[in-house]
Amino acid sequence: MSFILKVIKSEGGEIRLIIAQENSKDCWFYVRMNPGSYSEYKSKMKKGDLNIRDYGEILFSGWGKTPPEDIKQKVAALNSQN
Repeated sequence: MSFILKVIKSEGGEIRLIIAQENSKDCWFYVRMNPGSYSEYKSKMKKGDLNIRDYGEILFSGWGKTPPEDIKQKVAALNSQN
């Protein structure tokens, strides 16, 4: 496991995949949610206007509808150690 993945894991927090649009382009984010912010995030998500950085740390991001396989594998490895 890479150093960055070890740091992410050691600091805790639920990792969520968020699919969104930014400037009318499809994008995805893996975000480590701040503890206790999930209900507020869900409420704002229904309205469709939020800044993901307000609810956690963006670990990985990119353009398109889905993350590439190497990123999925990194997140899977991280989650398997929880």
